[in-house]
Amino acid sequence: MRLLRRCRVAATLPMLAISTAAPAQELPSTQQSPAPAPSIAAGACVLHVWPSGTAKSSYMGWFHGGAVDGDRRGIKGYPDLHSGVLSTAVQQQLLQSIDWKKLAEVPASSVIVHDAPPEPGDDLGRTTPLIADRPDCYAELIVHSVFVERAAFSATTVRVMAISKSWRDKLAAPKTYSMMANERADFGSGDEQTVERSLKGAFTGSIQRVLDSSYFHRR
Repeated sequence: MRLLRRCRVAATLPMLAISTAAPAQELPSTQQSPAPAPSIAAGACVLHVWPSGTAKSSYMGWFHGGAVDGDRRGIKGYPDLHSGVLSTAVQQQLLQSIDWKKLAEVPASSVIVHDAPPEPGDDLGRTTPLIADRPDCYAELIVHSVFVERAAFSATTVRVMAISKSWRDKLAAPKTYSMMANERADFGSGDEQTVERSLKGAFTGSIQRVLDSSYFHRR
Protein backbone atom coordinates (compact mmCIF):
# COMPACT_ATOMS: atom_id res chain seq x y z
CA MET A 1 0.00 0.00 0.00
CA ARG A 2 1.34 3.38 -0.97
CA LEU A 3 1.00 6.21 1.54
CA LEU A 4 0.46 9.72 0.27
CA ARG A 5 3.25 12.02 1.28
CA ARG A 6 2.91 15.73 1.96
CA CYS A 7 2.26 17.59 -1.23
CA ARG A 8 2.07 21.15 -2.36
CA VAL A 9 -0.13 22.71 -4.99
CA ALA A 10 2.27 23.97 -7.60
CA ALA A 11 -0.35 25.71 -9.69
CA THR A 12 -4.09 26.08 -9.98
CA LEU A 13 -4.89 26.47 -13.63
CA PRO A 14 -7.95 27.03 -15.76
CA MET A 15 -8.17 23.82 -17.88
CA LEU A 16 -4.55 23.07 -18.67
CA ALA A 17 -2.36 20.07 -19.50
CA ILE A 18 1.07 18.48 -19.81
CA SER A 19 3.76 18.23 -22.53
CA THR A 20 6.73 15.86 -23.63
CA ALA A 21 9.69 15.18 -26.06
CA ALA A 22 11.39 11.79 -26.44
CA PRO A 23 9.27 9.22 -28.29
CA ALA A 24 6.56 7.76 -26.09
CA GLN A 25 5.61 4.12 -25.88
CA GLU A 26 2.25 2.90 -24.77
CA LEU A 27 2.68 0.13 -22.25
CA PRO A 28 0.44 -2.49 -20.75
CA SER A 29 -0.59 -2.21 -17.24
CA THR A 30 -1.07 -4.53 -12.51
CA GLN A 31 -2.61 -3.56 -9.38
CA GLN A 32 -1.64 -1.94 -6.15
CA SER A 33 -3.59 -0.34 -3.34
CA PRO A 34 -3.94 3.45 -3.76
CA ALA A 35 -3.34 6.00 -1.01
CA PRO A 36 -6.01 8.42 0.27
CA ALA A 37 -5.89 12.06 -0.81
CA PRO A 38 -7.63 15.39 -0.27
CA SER A 39 -11.08 15.59 -1.86
CA ILE A 40 -11.32 17.30 -5.24
CA ALA A 41 -14.22 19.23 -6.67
CA ALA A 42 -16.57 17.24 -8.89
CA GLY A 43 -15.72 17.54 -12.58
CA ALA A 44 -12.22 18.89 -11.93
CA CYS A 45 -9.11 17.53 -13.62
CA VAL A 46 -5.92 17.07 -11.63
CA LEU A 47 -2.31 16.21 -12.41
CA HIS A 48 -0.08 14.77 -9.66
CA VAL A 49 3.69 15.00 -10.13
CA TRP A 50 6.33 13.06 -8.15
CA PRO A 51 10.11 13.70 -8.11
CA SER A 52 12.59 10.83 -8.04
CA GLY A 53 15.18 9.97 -5.44
CA THR A 54 18.49 11.82 -5.55
CA ALA A 55 20.08 11.68 -9.00
CA LYS A 56 22.73 9.05 -9.75
CA SER A 57 25.87 9.36 -11.84
CA SER A 58 27.24 7.31 -14.72
CA TYR A 59 30.61 7.60 -16.43
CA MET A 60 32.13 5.81 -19.45
CA GLY A 61 35.85 6.37 -19.91
CA TRP A 62 38.58 4.69 -21.92
CA PHE A 63 39.57 2.37 -19.08
CA HIS A 64 36.74 2.89 -16.60
CA GLY A 65 33.00 2.90 -16.93
CA GLY A 66 29.69 1.32 -16.26
CA ALA A 67 29.54 1.62 -12.48
CA VAL A 68 26.64 3.66 -11.13
CA ASP A 69 27.76 6.37 -8.67
CA GLY A 70 31.41 5.45 -9.20
CA ASP A 71 32.44 8.95 -8.11
CA ARG A 72 30.54 8.74 -4.81
CA ARG A 73 31.93 5.27 -4.18
CA GLY A 74 35.48 6.44 -4.68
CA ILE A 75 36.24 4.26 -7.72
CA LYS A 76 39.53 5.31 -9.28
CA GLY A 77 39.22 7.22 -12.55
CA TYR A 78 35.64 8.37 -12.04
CA PRO A 79 35.25 12.18 -12.14
CA ASP A 80 32.94 13.92 -9.70
CA LEU A 81 29.68 14.55 -11.58
CA HIS A 82 28.00 16.27 -8.62
CA SER A 83 24.77 14.31 -9.03
CA GLY A 84 23.93 14.94 -5.37
CA VAL A 85 22.98 18.49 -6.36
CA LEU A 86 19.75 17.07 -7.83
CA SER A 87 18.30 15.82 -4.56
CA THR A 88 14.62 14.99 -4.22
CA ALA A 89 13.99 18.35 -2.50
CA VAL A 90 15.72 20.27 -5.31
CA GLN A 91 13.78 18.33 -7.95
CA GLN A 92 10.53 19.25 -6.21
CA GLN A 93 11.47 22.94 -6.24
CA LEU A 94 12.37 22.79 -9.92
CA LEU A 95 9.16 20.91 -10.81
CA GLN A 96 7.16 23.59 -9.01
CA SER A 97 8.88 26.28 -11.09
CA ILE A 98 7.77 24.77 -14.41
CA ASP A 99 5.11 26.65 -16.37
CA TRP A 100 2.65 23.76 -16.63
CA LYS A 101 -0.02 25.97 -18.20
CA LYS A 102 2.31 26.86 -21.07
CA LEU A 103 3.67 23.37 -21.65
CA ALA A 104 0.65 21.20 -20.93
CA GLU A 105 -2.21 20.24 -23.16
CA VAL A 106 -3.96 17.62 -21.04
CA PRO A 107 -6.84 19.26 -19.10
CA ALA A 108 -5.96 19.96 -15.47
CA SER A 109 -7.52 22.48 -13.14
CA SER A 110 -4.73 21.90 -10.61
CA VAL A 111 -1.18 20.54 -10.56
CA ILE A 112 0.12 19.02 -7.32
CA VAL A 113 3.86 18.45 -6.94
CA HIS A 114 4.70 15.99 -4.15
CA ASP A 115 7.74 16.34 -1.93
CA ALA A 116 8.92 12.72 -2.16
CA PRO A 117 8.80 9.88 -4.70
CA PRO A 118 6.12 7.20 -4.38
CA GLU A 119 7.13 4.00 -2.66
CA PRO A 120 8.92 1.55 -5.01
CA GLY A 121 6.61 -0.50 -7.19
CA ASP A 122 5.70 -1.49 -10.73
CA ASP A 123 4.62 1.92 -11.98
CA LEU A 124 4.52 0.70 -15.58
CA GLY A 125 2.23 -2.24 -14.89
CA ARG A 126 0.15 -0.62 -12.15
CA THR A 127 -3.52 -0.04 -13.05
CA THR A 128 -4.68 1.57 -9.80
CA PRO A 129 -4.03 5.27 -9.13
CA LEU A 130 -1.66 6.40 -6.40
CA ILE A 131 -4.38 8.72 -5.11
CA ALA A 132 -7.50 6.92 -3.88
CA ASP A 133 -9.94 9.84 -3.79
CA ARG A 134 -9.41 11.03 -7.33
CA PRO A 135 -11.66 12.76 -9.86
CA ASP A 136 -12.67 11.02 -13.09
CA CYS A 137 -10.16 13.19 -14.96
CA TYR A 138 -6.86 12.31 -13.29
CA ALA A 139 -3.23 11.97 -14.40
CA GLU A 140 0.14 11.12 -12.88
CA LEU A 141 3.65 12.11 -13.95
CA ILE A 142 6.36 10.21 -12.07
CA VAL A 143 10.01 11.16 -12.48
CA HIS A 144 11.26 7.59 -12.35
CA SER A 145 15.01 8.22 -12.47
CA VAL A 146 17.57 10.99 -12.98
CA PHE A 147 21.16 10.37 -14.13
CA VAL A 148 24.07 12.76 -14.55
CA GLU A 149 26.11 11.12 -17.32
CA ARG A 150 29.41 11.64 -19.09
CA ALA A 151 31.51 9.69 -21.57
CA ALA A 152 35.18 10.24 -22.41
CA PHE A 153 35.60 13.45 -24.44
CA SER A 154 31.82 13.98 -24.38
CA ALA A 155 29.57 16.52 -22.72
CA THR A 156 27.93 16.00 -19.35
CA THR A 157 24.17 15.51 -19.63
CA VAL A 158 21.22 15.08 -17.28
CA ARG A 159 18.96 12.22 -18.38
CA VAL A 160 15.43 11.94 -17.03
CA MET A 161 13.07 8.98 -17.38
CA ALA A 162 9.42 9.71 -16.63
CA ILE A 163 6.26 7.62 -16.50
CA SER A 164 2.88 9.10 -17.31
CA LYS A 165 -0.48 7.53 -16.50
CA SER A 166 -3.92 8.97 -17.16
CA TRP A 167 -7.46 7.89 -16.35
CA ARG A 168 -10.49 9.26 -18.22
CA ASP A 169 -14.25 8.76 -17.98
CA LYS A 170 -14.09 6.29 -15.08
CA LEU A 171 -12.13 3.78 -17.14
CA ALA A 172 -10.49 1.19 -14.90
CA ALA A 173 -7.29 0.84 -16.94
CA PRO A 174 -5.08 3.88 -17.47
CA LYS A 175 -3.08 4.85 -20.52
CA THR A 176 0.57 4.43 -19.59
CA TYR A 177 3.64 5.82 -21.33
CA SER A 178 7.34 6.00 -20.53
CA MET A 179 9.53 8.79 -21.84
CA MET A 180 13.21 9.67 -21.69
CA ALA A 181 15.03 12.91 -22.46
CA ASN A 182 18.40 14.47 -21.75
CA GLU A 183 19.87 17.96 -21.68
CA ARG A 184 23.49 19.11 -21.67
CA ALA A 185 25.02 20.46 -18.46
CA ASP A 186 27.98 22.80 -18.93
CA PHE A 187 30.17 22.82 -15.81
CA GLY A 188 32.23 25.70 -17.20
CA SER A 189 35.02 26.62 -14.79
CA GLY A 190 33.83 23.91 -12.42
CA ASP A 191 33.13 26.22 -9.48
CA GLU A 192 30.32 25.14 -7.17
CA GLN A 193 27.78 27.77 -8.21
CA THR A 194 28.28 27.15 -11.93
CA VAL A 195 27.96 23.39 -11.53
CA GLU A 196 24.80 23.71 -9.43
CA ARG A 197 23.19 26.18 -11.83
CA SER A 198 24.09 24.02 -14.82
CA LEU A 199 22.68 20.80 -13.34
CA LYS A 200 19.46 22.46 -12.27
CA GLY A 201 19.03 24.00 -15.72
CA ALA A 202 19.70 20.67 -17.42
CA PHE A 203 17.16 18.89 -15.21
CA THR A 204 14.49 21.47 -16.01
CA GLY A 205 15.41 21.28 -19.70
CA SER A 206 15.07 17.49 -19.70
CA ILE A 207 11.63 17.72 -18.07
CA GLN A 208 10.58 20.28 -20.67
CA ARG A 209 11.73 17.92 -23.43
CA VAL A 210 9.65 15.17 -21.85
CA LEU A 211 6.70 17.55 -21.80
CA ASP A 212 7.22 18.40 -25.47
CA SER A 213 6.64 14.81 -26.58
CA SER A 214 3.79 14.01 -28.91
CA TYR A 215 1.99 12.03 -26.20
CA PHE A 216 1.17 15.13 -24.19
CA HIS A 217 -0.04 16.98 -27.27
CA ARG A 218 -2.62 14.46 -28.41
CA ARG A 219 -6.27 15.47 -28.22
